[in-house]
Amino acid sequence: MRLEEVSRQLARQQQSRIRAAIRSDALTMVFQPIVRVPGGEVVGWEALARFAMLPNRAPDRWFEEAAVVGLRPQLEIRTARDAIAVARGLKGDQFISVNASPETLESPRFAALAREVGQGRLVVEIPERDLAGDTVRLRHAIADLRSSGVRVAIDDAGAGYASLKHIAQLVPDFIKLDLALTRDIDRDPVKRALASAMVRFARDLGAVLIAEGVETARELALLGDLGVSEAQGFLLGKPVSMRP
Repeated sequence: MRLEEVSRQLARQQQSRIRAAIRSDALTMVFQPIVRVPGGEVVGWEALARFAMLPNRAPDRWFEEAAVVGLRPQLEIRTARDAIAVARGLKGDQFISVNASPETLESPRFAALAREVGQGRLVVEIPERDLAGDTVRLRHAIADLRSSGVRVAIDDAGAGYASLKHIAQLVPDFIKLDLALTRDIDRDPVKRALASAMVRFARDLGAVLIAEGVETARELALLGDLGVSEAQGFLLGKPVSMRP
């Protein structure tokens, strides 16, 4: 069999696998609490996909494969739809945050979904790595989403993919501190210095800084001392199922 035919066959298999996942009830959502620091009040929930199907692999791998075969927006819209159903039933001022690539945020289907949610209920998380290129179209898409009451978070900030200039151009409502900076921050002066700089940067932008991956009381205490105002991680709550 020629190499080109092998490649086409592999692509067809990948597309079939992702399309099946999009249709399957084995793709479900769980929600991890985001809490205020200090105090521990739950202010929101991050929606996380879980794939109870073969191949058995991390959720990120499913989204990576979907991107390879051009189906990432469809997969992200499916997961966002399920998360938004939960968001509509939230009480108080809590929000649901969903992860989305620029391609998804530029989709009219996603914009239509976003309009179904109450003002401030939906936060879209854009990975920092997706900001390294031209963001003109993304900024226009975000402006449209904001007119529907959607708020914006930059995910994995500090991972080194994009400059602070790229982040500032989007004027995010939230900046999520990458867990690589959070982990063992109480024992690492370099991480403390970087996190402190991100606190000042977020404050200057008028954004809320959320620390991800908090697993110990010492990490949480140090982050609070630095001025981090919200956090999530296993110390504060594991992902749980929520019904619409």
